[in-house]
Amino acid sequence: MRCFSLVTKTRIRKVILLCTVMLGIAMSLIASGEERNKTILVESSSQNGKTVLIEARLGGQQIELSCLSSEHGCKKLESGKYLAAPATSNESVYQDCRNFILYQIANNGGKGARIAAYCLLTGTGLL
Repeated sequence: MRCFSLVTKTRIRKVILLCTVMLGIAMSLIASGEERNKTILVESSSQNGKTVLIEARLGGQQIELSCLSSEHGCKKLESGKYLAAPATSNESVYQDCRNFILYQIANNGGKGARIAAYCLLTGTGLL
């Protein structure tokens, strides 16, 4: 009986250790996802034909984003703060640049409504 008790305690310890490790991994994945969202400050936007160009700042550095007005949600943006997150392979629209999804900022400071996918033209090392 005593041997069974030791085996059970060892298994319980292993299960607790495994759950702790898995919880740590899950928390780091959640945190890394939040770190991928960057706040950008849109300074101006313009449209030339079907191309929308966004001039913004990220951490004091100038960046340029563009999108095609034929793509869902692509539009000139009002000046102000937005969140930018790298697009997943399913969200990517443009093949010749890094794609980012722009979002409104929600009242709690997190991601709000999705705006559209944009192509990062300059400032590629920043996002």
